Amino acid sequence: AELNNDLGAEKDEDELMKGILLEQEGKIDEAIDYLKQLVKSKKYGLYALTELAGIKERYGKENVQTYFEDLIKDPNEGNKSRIKKHLAGFYLSKDEDNRAVALFDELKDDKNSKKDNFEGLYEKFNLMLHKKKDIVSAKNLLAEMKNKFVDDEEANIHIATAEMLISNINNNNHALGKKQNETAVSNDNEVIKEYALFNNYPNPFNPVTTITYQLPKDGVVTLKIFDMLGKEVMTLVNEQKEMGRYTVQFDASSLASGMYVYQLRANDYTSTKKMLLLK
Repeated sequence: AELNNDLGAEKDEDELMKGILLEQEGKIDEAIDYLKQLVKSKKYGLYALTELAGIKERYGKENVQTYFEDLIKDPNEGNKSRIKKHLAGFYLSKDEDNRAVALFDELKDDKNSKKDNFEGLYEKFNLMLHKKKDIVSAKNLLAEMKNKFVDDEEANIHIATAEMLISNINNNNHALGKKQNETAVSNDNEVIKEYALFNNYPNPFNPVTTITYQLPKDGVVTLKIFDMLGKEVMTLVNEQKEMGRYTVQFDASSLASGMYVYQLRANDYTSTKKMLLLK
């Protein structure tokens, strides 16, 4: 199967794809230089940063990490929060957990972005829960999220997922192996008014991330993973579902580092988002 969506509807698709094509041709250093130009020009900067992060992980290009570390010192760089998230992923892959935690703390304490505040907390929660196996710290971070983001609807969806993960551990039912586990997380009294596919958490991830979606009515649902060339690499959901909100744990242990796309289809609704696997 191939990806059928509007990702290619972005302007200047050829310009966006050039970095990927250079990499496929084995011209890794040229791809890095080209993507740096996109970052410098402020055009497709987030895309270029994500592609650079993938190249760093696939080919061990330490100069990309150095480049990112220099970028966050640039007072004119507008994507510092994304750069910090990528750097944290680099540090975690090297077991430099303290450096990653320092960046998560910077995000959660950023006075200019409530979204970054939540993501910093959530990323730190995932680190404590999945890598450190520090359940007490994870529970404390969960309590902090619930206290600070009580009125944030999207944050509360991810908080519900975090509560489910903690509950699974408490019940000795925490399965993060190759099986993709799906759980309904909506309240029985909650009325879902619209379709939605939410950003996966954590992102970047290694190797497990959680995808959340919601349905305002019953229907056949498919949730599939594609690589950046549109090739289907995995089907997470393909069945009839009732109205509600669901989370799926996606284990990418068998996949290579890089950018992937996940697509939800339900009745006449389709939504597509990107995620980055860093190993």
